[in-house]
Amino acid sequence: MVLQAMRIGLLAALAGVVLALPARALDLPTGKLPFHVDVKGQAQVTASTLLVIKGTVEADAPVTLVLRVDDDWSDGYASRVNEERIVPPGPFRWEVPLKGLKTSGGRLLRYDHLRGLHLFNASSQGKVRADVFRFEEAASLPDGAVGISLGSAQGALFPGFERLVPGDKRIEAGHPVAVTRPGVDPLIGNGMRGMERLHLPWPAGRATLTLWLEDVGEWETLPWVLRRRVRVNGRDIIDETFTPQQWIAERYLRGRDRRYRPGEDSWEAYGRHRGGEITTEVEVGNDGITIELAGAGPGATFMAAALIEPAGSRVARDAVTKWRRDWFVNAWPIDERAPKKPANLPVVAIDKPGKPATLKASAAPGTGQRVEFQTESDSDRADVPFAFQPDPANPAPLKAQLWSARWRLDRESTGVNLLQPSDRTLRGGLHLQARAGNGPTRHVLWLSTPPDAPAGRYRGTLVLGGDAAAPRLPVELEVLPVRLPESPKVSGFYLEPPVHLTWFEETHAEANRQLACDMRFLAGFGVTGNAPPLPAPVANRNGPLLWASQEALQNATTAPWLAYAAAKRSAAEAGVEGSAQAIADALAGLRKDGLPPPVWSVADEPSNPSPDGSPLAAWVAAIRAAAPSARLAGHLNARKDTRLLDLFDVVLLNDGYGLDVARLHGALGKSREVWLYNTGKPRFTAGFWLWRTAATRYLQWHARMPTADPFDPTDGREGDVQALLPMATACAATPDIDEAVLEMAEGVVDHRWLLWLDGQPSAAGVRFDLLRRFGAEWQGASSQPAAALDDMRRQLQGLARSLK
Repeated sequence: MVLQAMRIGLLAALAGVVLALPARALDLPTGKLPFHVDVKGQAQVTASTLLVIKGTVEADAPVTLVLRVDDDWSDGYASRVNEERIVPPGPFRWEVPLKGLKTSGGRLLRYDHLRGLHLFNASSQGKVRADVFRFEEAASLPDGAVGISLGSAQGALFPGFERLVPGDKRIEAGHPVAVTRPGVDPLIGNGMRGMERLHLPWPAGRATLTLWLEDVGEWETLPWVLRRRVRVNGRDIIDETFTPQQWIAERYLRGRDRRYRPGEDSWEAYGRHRGGEITTEVEVGNDGITIELAGAGPGATFMAAALIEPAGSRVARDAVTKWRRDWFVNAWPIDERAPKKPANLPVVAIDKPGKPATLKASAAPGTGQRVEFQTESDSDRADVPFAFQPDPANPAPLKAQLWSARWRLDRESTGVNLLQPSDRTLRGGLHLQARAGNGPTRHVLWLSTPPDAPAGRYRGTLVLGGDAAAPRLPVELEVLPVRLPESPKVSGFYLEPPVHLTWFEETHAEANRQLACDMRFLAGFGVTGNAPPLPAPVANRNGPLLWASQEALQNATTAPWLAYAAAKRSAAEAGVEGSAQAIADALAGLRKDGLPPPVWSVADEPSNPSPDGSPLAAWVAAIRAAAPSARLAGHLNARKDTRLLDLFDVVLLNDGYGLDVARLHGALGKSREVWLYNTGKPRFTAGFWLWRTAATRYLQWHARMPTADPFDPTDGREGDVQALLPMATACAATPDIDEAVLEMAEGVVDHRWLLWLDGQPSAAGVRFDLLRRFGAEWQGASSQPAAALDDMRRQLQGLARSLK
């Protein structure tokens, strides 16, 4: 709902550039929300009418505004429009075109048969004031300019532009298909692919032509271009060729080096980089303007819009740019009130001599420990050489991995429109940033020790640079006199190969190689409970599934792993009975090759699409009949899903189902396991909660699930979810990651310390104190800060020292 609101939310006319017609005569209320207005028979609206909302959030925190629109056919939630927008404190503006609105059930709203408008604050009534709540006509372009917006007749129309749809006689060649993209502004969110030649009438002479040519993508796909030629009236204005590797480096990874600076708005950060805008002067003959597109790749023959204005003028283009900027800033507000700042970390001045503080850490043999510090630099420098030099007299038995945090804007949560500054992205290696409003650059050092590391105190030096004058940071590691037990309960991520490497034949092998490296990299942190991307089973043809299973086993994935999508894809391709037989054949093949069978996920939050569960029950029965040994799993996210428990051998539960200790214990069956999924708390779940509860495994979404541009959080229905970030080369020694990887790694270590505690009879009081401190209810326990887990770890390490 949120992203549909962003897709259709339109801003007002551009002062001094475009013309806004007077508001409609119908009076709508203003003042403090909520508003509930009957407009049946009173709202004289057209296809270009906007509902304009302007006001102030008087709360101390962002609020969720909800706009409900009913027409004469609305009789419940699914049959009405339900739009949401999160707005931070302060002034806001939200404009909604009535044409193109869709109900929650997917039906187009009849804007010419409106019945009711409802505007309210979902989070705290009475703290939002609307000073403007009215109908207005959309803006127009400056005199002498013509705007053409390609796409679906049902899509939101950019102010002042006319819609050109497939089949229009001005399309002279190609097989155009209308495309609608969410998140971005309506000018570039609608378009056509397969456009080869377009003729636009224009008087003879000269003209200024602006085109928007980028398909911004959706879901995991950013449409690529390997060859593109754009010709206008016989003259090439674009002629470019890329290898797959060049396109990946120059376009797909374009945002990798970008960082957020305080005060920057969402247009500066993302919006202005999207759309593929190009402006050129055109010699126009008697036949007007002919635009020809050709090339290779799904984005090569895409066009979103065209703007023509008098020669030498940029007034209309600048007006459109201002409008797009205003739209983007209002659709994607930034909550900068309390960005996370590193606290109490040692600071190393890269360009000034000084004596930095010693980095100290304690770890048990066979585990790892995070240590953080900050740097200040006079300039930006990437991939700075660094080295860890052990003390020659007493070399430290450890491996050191270094990351540098980078400030970006991320969605507050994956499906909302509010952006927040975050430095959770960690670039592999040492990267320095010039002093700016972000403050010092945070760095994360992960120190890991081998299982046979002798107890003792070891010292070394982290050299931050490649020359003799480079700062030297002392490091001290205490290896504790304890051996932690391995845990039978494992944690991990849902895995996929890097999607961009699967698009090209030339990079397919690299995609598979990177997937294997991902599994090994995560296993190096003890994260071995991952769900590998198994292909769908196919009756009598399971070579790919057997190969993928062998890869998972050889790359330290702990069996039995989850086959998240394989069974569901098989059912979509072969039906209920066909997929059941395919699963039976797959299990026979795995058994023959001595490979472990997976746990087959057959239900993905079934209360959402099919509340009665009957199709699911029939499919489960078919699989049980064809493959009695198959272990079946369901992802359950609603409290009412208890009625489905008996269908499964493994249930994966999240907070929607309920994660309290008693709730999880109640989900157990005679032979039914409980796993946890998508808690959003990697360290706490992998550590304390797996120890505390009956759950035996934890999976978190997702290692690699970018949406379109992997470094733009605004260009899709959902944000990018990626614990492992795309890079130019496969299998980097220290890959770019999200904090979630190290958080889960810390949870794995916490879990092993807690298992060690279970084996210390003299420390029963410490165990009881931890159980009391965190409690048995998920909400309270998981809300405790990371510092609480750090304190727990230090307490257990202190106990180990005292018991040695």
